[in-house]
Amino acid sequence: MQANVISITHSTQTTYKPQSVERYFTSIELAQRFNCSVRTLDRWQKRDKNPMPTPTFRPSGTHNLWADLAIYEWETRMAVEAKK
Repeated sequence: MQANVISITHSTQTTYKPQSVERYFTSIELAQRFNCSVRTLDRWQKRDKNPMPTPTFRPSGTHNLWADLAIYEWETRMAVEAKK
């Protein structure tokens, strides 16, 4: 199954955005998606300005899980901030 991806660019194309949660991203998937480390995801959650959403689930002994909708909304806010 392939994830629906929103690119953070200054494109005028309409991107797909689900209306409800369709899947969950793991920490590893998000680190790959944003080309960063899992530790960077933790730091982004602690930022004062536009922090990354907290995980939807924090299962014991495995990676955190984020709802795709929360990540897409955060990416959209990041893109708006980048345009300023």
